[in-house]
Amino acid sequence: MTTTSDAAGLTVKRKFKSEMSMAFVLVGIALIFEVLG
Repeated sequence: MTTTSDAAGLTVKRKFKSEMSMAFVLVGIALIFEVLG
């Protein structure tokens, strides 16, 4: 049981990390367009 819960926690953490990095990329693109505009 502990193995499955550890794996599930790792998957959730990895998904959250990838979503955060994608959000930072989108914010960076928005800032670039704000500076250019």
